[in-house]
Amino acid sequence: MEEQSTENQPNLQTETGNNNNSSVLMMIGVFLIIVVALVGFLFMKKGKTSASKTSITTLVSPTVTQITESVEGSEIVADDIQTAETTVAQESPIAIEGGSFYFKPNIINAKVGQPVTIKFTSVGGMPHDFVIDELNVKSERVTEGELDIQFTPDKVGTFEFYCSVGNHRKMGMKGTLVVE
Repeated sequence: MEEQSTENQPNLQTETGNNNNSSVLMMIGVFLIIVVALVGFLFMKKGKTSASKTSITTLVSPTVTQITESVEGSEIVADDIQTAETTVAQESPIAIEGGSFYFKPNIINAKVGQPVTIKFTSVGGMPHDFVIDELNVKSERVTEGELDIQFTPDKVGTFEFYCSVGNHRKMGMKGTLVVE
């Protein structure tokens, strides 16, 4: 009997040693998982910051380009205004194109009391209309093709015209009518 109890004691010590080794290995494993997770988190966070900076740069760059082009192209806009004034004075239609969130030209001139005819052409397959709230002008919607819009401005001022379809106005589909 004594032999059996001696044999069992070393086995118990070996099992206790295995438990200690298992605990140490488990703690090392948990520590490594935490370190890997932390490094991964920091790497992902750094990646998102870089992506955000890239997005901001991308969004800001076209705006700056547009402003630069508008400033550089101011002579062209002035020529367009001159043409619009001549067109109104001769009572011929003013051609305006409406496309994906734009009117071209986006500035037109008219004389108070003179009839104005706008030949509105919608391009790009999206429906558009032409609205000037202060002068009670509202055209029907046109998807592709032309539409003649006639009105007579009864007051002097600067009036916004826009497309009332969906969020087109908010997206920049607007312009200015100057009545002298």
